[in-house]
Parts: sequence; structure tokens; C-alpha cells
Amino acid sequence: MQSLPSMNLKIKYINEGLFTKLIVHLIPSERKHFYRLIYYSLLIGTLEVFGLFVILPFVKTVQNPSFIVNNLKTMGISVHYNHLSLIIMSGVVLLMIYIIKNGISLIHIFYSHQFSGNVHTRLSQSLLFNYLNTAYETFIKTNAADFQLAMTQYTTVYRDTLVSFLLYISDISLLIIIVALLLIINYQITLIVMGAFFLSLFFMLKYLSLKSTAIGILNKKQLSITNKLTYDALFNIKIVKLFFMGKMIEKNYHKEVVVLNEINSKYKLYAYVPRYLVEIFSFFMIVVGVALGIYFEKSIDKLLPTISLFMLAILKISQILMRMSSVINTMKYNEAIIDAFNSQEKNHLENHPVESIDFKCNICFKDVAFVYRDGQEIFRNINCLINKGDKIGIMGASGVGKSTLLDVLMGFLTPTSGGLYIDDQQINHRNIASWQQKIGYVPQEIFLYNDSILKNIVLNRELDYEKLVMVLKKAHIYDFCMSKNGSDTIVGNNGNVLSSGQKQRIGIARALYDDPELLILDEATAALDEATEQRILDEIYSENSDKTIIMVSHRSATLKYCDKIYNISETLWL
Repeated sequence: MQSLPSMNLKIKYINEGLFTKLIVHLIPSERKHFYRLIYYSLLIGTLEVFGLFVILPFVKTVQNPSFIVNNLKTMGISVHYNHLSLIIMSGVVLLMIYIIKNGISLIHIFYSHQFSGNVHTRLSQSLLFNYLNTAYETFIKTNAADFQLAMTQYTTVYRDTLVSFLLYISDISLLIIIVALLLIINYQITLIVMGAFFLSLFFMLKYLSLKSTAIGILNKKQLSITNKLTYDALFNIKIVKLFFMGKMIEKNYHKEVVVLNEINSKYKLYAYVPRYLVEIFSFFMIVVGVALGIYFEKSIDKLLPTISLFMLAILKISQILMRMSSVINTMKYNEAIIDAFNSQEKNHLENHPVESIDFKCNICFKDVAFVYRDGQEIFRNINCLINKGDKIGIMGASGVGKSTLLDVLMGFLTPTSGGLYIDDQQINHRNIASWQQKIGYVPQEIFLYNDSILKNIVLNRELDYEKLVMVLKKAHIYDFCMSKNGSDTIVGNNGNVLSSGQKQRIGIARALYDDPELLILDEATAALDEATEQRILDEIYSENSDKTIIMVSHRSATLKYCDKIYNISETLWL
């Protein structure tokens, strides 16, 4: 399988740090926004610390009302309040500080998710745009289920990891500031308690991080397997039903989903383990901290505010570490998908000026050869002149290259050597769009959107009801439309409420709608009965005598309108 094309972004290294892997997908304006959010994350961390340490004056006020009175007097402020009033006032101030702090935190969370959501939207659109503009040869050799997986799962994982990273920055800044301030207040207790605390957690998180990374790799692989099973089953439903494959597919899907659930269960276990271990360590460290406080400071009255602050700090740190461990596990778990996202092959799309091309005289194949990238040669040394207005028929066994030849003619595939010329002007990336606008194409398999007949014919072109009625009549589908809900009749998923013949007639009407200069019919009437086929072909050929028509068919009777018929074999080329 070819590697998936990715968004139009520069990707140089795969084994970089997670930060680089994340930021590589951001455009300049998004990077500036991302850096601002990181700055605000650091600010939120500082506010969280401030909210924690303003508790200390409140505790001291409760313990000793003269504390706040004396501090205010040193500032030249005289107060005459009783103990209860001072406690209530301090509590109100503390409450206001926490309301403001938490309000700012919520705003930051909102903008972080909004930012990641906007990035997710842009990346999804970028992926879709690049997939639609992928070289046709690459596209047909790539698993469509992988496209779908990248469009849905990968971009969602990237979005969630981006938010997790911002939360991680906020938490780690908060952690550093709390420990630094605790060192200032009492470095002896802080060094002993926090040293043991962090050393224990470091080895625990290191172990869990490695486990989460390994499980994340398995998860990415298993997601791809289950997604492919679902895709193959849903898009081949007739084969599934005809060959009674339902039980086998259900069995295989069950087996793979069980494996996926086991992987997710292990991940959830590793995600929850730190929470309980941190809680155990936290209470153990509180007991140790109190014991050390009493050991270093004999006066319990002097020790009470410090002990209260340390208890709150340890509980806050435990909350931070719980969140951080969860975020780290999530990022490590998702890193395999981020790597897959990053390692996708860049689809090089360049903006070129669009050149117009005229088709007034002829189409010329000059020494055209085509070889697929895997070395499979389809044809070589094709030299052919098709004059405007010619009616060309092509016959040949399956697999000899008829459809590939049409793909070269329509510009989907570029000749390995030689060239395609329209009025002596070679087809290239600058004029291919102009050339393709002159082509009407009816493939063997007609794809229809789950929408109305009208929208399946007009597509994204300007609606002209007169033209619509005309092509419906030419394709002999007009009476059917009028017997239902007119052109507003819904065709179902890929036209599943229509017969094969009705689908082909809608495909013919779609190709005729723009009055193309070149009409290509690739087994376009194979699903029609002979009478309907003859009526449609009679109308197409009689009313388009000045148009160039190329028709591929296995039935010689279908090609009776053609001026030239080419019978292609593996050893006989045009």
C-alpha cells in the first residue's frame, strides 16, 4: 500500500519530541495563538498558586485575629472589628479571589478547546483537499479505509492531544511554583517530603509511560484493522449477501473488536493506577510532613499554619499529578497515531497558472507508454490520431489496458513516456483542468450520492431546468422521474433504490449536461436492454454529429455507429 498523503505541511523528522510533532501541523497564525495559550497556561498556573497561598493569611486570621490587624497597622490602616467580623471579611476576600481565579481558568479552558477545534476543522479540510488532489495512480493503490481513518480518528486524536498538552503546561508550571514557594517557607520539610514523593512517582510514571506507548502502538494497528473490516463489509454489501459472508465477517469483526477492547481496558487500567497511588503517597506524605514539622518546630501554635499550608499544597500537588499522569498517559497512548499522522506522505500541490486549451482539430497520441510504479507495463508505443467529430469504438478483453488508456486520455494518468496532444498542444499540469472541462464521461460503475436525481446530474454546476429536461429525455429517464417525485426523487445510498439500467441512464444524463466536446462511454450501456440501448445511442449519435465520441464495449452491435473500431489485445496496440 502507498503511504497516505497528508496535509500540505512540511514534515522533516518523525522521532522528534511530542511538542515538535504537534506544532509542525500548525500554520503561522495558529502557532502564534498556540504560544499565547501556553503563556496563559503559565499564568493560570501562577493564579492557582496564588489561590493556594492566600489560604495562609486566612488560617492565621482564624488562629490569631491580631495577625491581620497588626499587618494592616503596618500599612497605616486602622481597623476596629471583632474576631468573627475579621474571619468573615477574610473569607469573603478569599472567596472573591477563588471566583476570579476559577473564572479565568474556565475562560482559558474554553479558548483552548475552541482553538483545538478550529485546528481540527482546518486539518480535516486539508486532508480531504489533499486526498481529492492526490495523484490518481497513488489514490487507486491506497486503501480507502485508511483515508477514512485519517479523516476521522487521526485528526480527533491530534485535537485531543493538543488540548492535553496545554493542560500539561499549566499543571507543570503550577507544580514548579508550589514546590519553589514551599522551599522558601520551609526547605527542610519540603526537601524530605517532596524528594521522596517525586522520586517514587518518577519511577512509577516512567514505567506506566512505557506501557502506555506500547499499548498506543497496538491500538493504532487494531483501529486500522477494525475500520477496514467495517469499510469492506458496508461497501460490498451485495457480495456479502450473495456469498453468505455475514457470519464470517461478524465473527472476524467480533474477534478484532475483542482485541481492541482488551487494549483499551489495559490502557484504562494504566490510566487509573496513578490516581490511586498518588492518593496513597499524598496521605503518607502528609503524615510524614506533620511528624517532621513537630520535630523541627516544637510549638504547635506556630506550626499549625505551616502544616495547614503543606497539607493543602500536598493535596493540590496530588491533584496536579493525577491530571499530569492522565495527560502523559493519554499523550503517550496517542503518540503512535500522531506519528502515523506525521509520517504520512506529503502531497505536493503547487499553484500553477491555468492555461486554456482549444479542441478544434484533433487528439494525438505520440509514442505513448504507461508503466505503473510497481513496474507493471500496460502499453507502449501508442501512436494514434483522432480527428474532431470522429466516432471511435474500442474493443478488447478485460485487463488489456482499455480503461488505463481512457485514464491517460482524460488526464488522470500521465504517460510514462511520449505525450498526449490536443491540436498540437501537449497536455500538462497547467492545461489539464481546461481539457477536462471539455470531457463528458460515463464510467462502467456509476456512483450516485444519496440525494435527488437532479443533484446527481447537475452536481456543482449551475442549474438550468431546460438542459436538465433535455438530458433526462436523451437518457430516457424522464418518464421514470415524472412517475415518481420528478427530478427530486431520492436515489438512495449509491442509487440502491434504482436498477443498474436506471443508474447508467442517470450517468449518461450527467455526462451530457454540459454538452461536452468529447464524450467517453466506458461500457456505459452494458446494463441496459438492447432496445433501450439502441434508442439512447441513436439519440446521442444523431444529435452530436459534430462531437467526438469514444465508446468502449464488448458488444460489436453497440459499436455499429463508430467510424473506426480498434480491437486491442495484449500484443496488438493502437
